[in-house]
Amino acid sequence: MGLENYGSYLRHDSRDDKYLREEHLPLLAVIDFKLIPDTNMIEIGNGNEPWDACINGSDIYEIVQSLPAKEFEVRRAIASGGQSSAMYFQHADDHLQFPRVIIDMIAKKQSKKYSDNRSLVIVFVGDYSGEDDDVIERWIHEVRSETTRGDFKEILLVELDRMRVFTLFPPDK
Repeated sequence: MGLENYGSYLRHDSRDDKYLREEHLPLLAVIDFKLIPDTNMIEIGNGNEPWDACINGSDIYEIVQSLPAKEFEVRRAIASGGQSSAMYFQHADDHLQFPRVIIDMIAKKQSKKYSDNRSLVIVFVGDYSGEDDDVIERWIHEVRSETTRGDFKEILLVELDRMRVFTLFPPDK
């Protein structure tokens, strides 16, 4: 990707950067996790469809980032090389917002009351969990104690950095 392109990716300089970070890479993690064959038809919404992804014309996915307040400002400052000590303190405080931001995002998406049977994929940056599975498991426990699957087919959690998928709420059997 190169350093120049990586900075663009972090800053979301283009719509493609945003889609890559927020939807395409998390979808690849889910496809790998679910062992979906590459022969399946995979459609990407890219804002042109009422869903973010659709597999085989029937498995619909809503993909959303779970971010602390003002996270985009911190990411832009760091990617631009203009980070200040205030930004570092803000970023350190961002870690304390988890797993609440995940719970809030589930509630926000549940309030939309989608008419189809879609899966919800919630994406977060591994920096917030320290890429530590034990931390993520504690988050999962807390999320499950404060919310439900609601009308979603399933709810998955994707750590973007390791492309690691965790099941928050599995589909009904």
